[in-house]
Amino acid sequence: MGSTLEEAIRRELDRVEAVHPLDATLSVVGEPHELAPEVAHQVLMIMQEAVGNVLVHAHASTCRVGLFYNATGITAVIEDNGRGFDAAKRGPEGPSSSARLGLHGMAARAHFLRGDLSVNSTPGWGTIIRAEVPYSANGEVSRERWKVLVAGVQPMVRAGLVRLLETSEPSVQVMGELGSLEDLVESTSLLQPDMLVLDWVLLEQYTAVQQAGQTEDPVDRPLVAVVDHPSLEQLRLAAASGVRGFLSLASSPAEVARVVVAAARGDALLDGAVFTRFTEAHGHAATDEDQPARLTARELEVRDLLGQSLADKQIATRLAISVKTVEKHVGAMLRKTGARNRTMLAGLQRQDR
Repeated sequence: MGSTLEEAIRRELDRVEAVHPLDATLSVVGEPHELAPEVAHQVLMIMQEAVGNVLVHAHASTCRVGLFYNATGITAVIEDNGRGFDAAKRGPEGPSSSARLGLHGMAARAHFLRGDLSVNSTPGWGTIIRAEVPYSANGEVSRERWKVLVAGVQPMVRAGLVRLLETSEPSVQVMGELGSLEDLVESTSLLQPDMLVLDWVLLEQYTAVQQAGQTEDPVDRPLVAVVDHPSLEQLRLAAASGVRGFLSLASSPAEVARVVVAAARGDALLDGAVFTRFTEAHGHAATDEDQPARLTARELEVRDLLGQSLADKQIATRLAISVKTVEKHVGAMLRKTGARNRTMLAGLQRQDR
């Protein structure tokens, strides 16, 4: 950012006030901690996303941003006096599709830093978003970056994606830029990335060789597809192939970053129209197979603990595994069951009983 987090936020709020009728203020409480660049970046992005939601959706006249430093971490609070929403509903009283994408993106950033994001909103009474992020004594981030391979047949498109991810999302490490199926299969097997970003041509080819058992890599990892205006047939293939998000040539840097980060965590980020068609396609696929999802014994253990509302770190402690392993199990279960998020996944536990 080239400056402190407080200075970057003040500049952002000054910019907002200059072009929008919004009274935006910043308060800092506690002794500011020297933050690692990645921590500061993610907190700033959460704040920008939250303020963007205020401008587009809240119809608010005031927005207060607070940074609270304590002995173990930093808490960012964004509060507005807008119309609020009912998170359980869609439509006039619930968040719109773009607002839901923003909330998911903020949660993904907080979780990347081993933090938490909470949203409290009441129709007619505004919204409060609270992101609590821990920091260690030396200011280092508490987890490794998501490892991503980018593959596509058009050099300009894949180079653009790599550039966007490298400059706008420090939580992502691009391990390679590939242009053929052979390179993709070999690199995936050797490098073991957390996820793949593929154009449609290579997605079809990669899915075909996986289904034919022609790869040496059995890992079920999340995929992001790059395709403009996907057809229903393409969505059906995507639903059966582990695709957790879509990018188009019109995607902004912020959209690319949050879709990739969310997919790496196992969440699905789709806009309203694509999401409706995606779930319809997944429903057709499930009907054709007419088979329940086959979860491993470890996945069932993780799902049971999710049903107890335990955080990933608590589940990892209970099962004596790493937090990243928990996240990978959750991602695999989301893809196998077609559940949209962790809440729906935990609900499937109750349905099975």
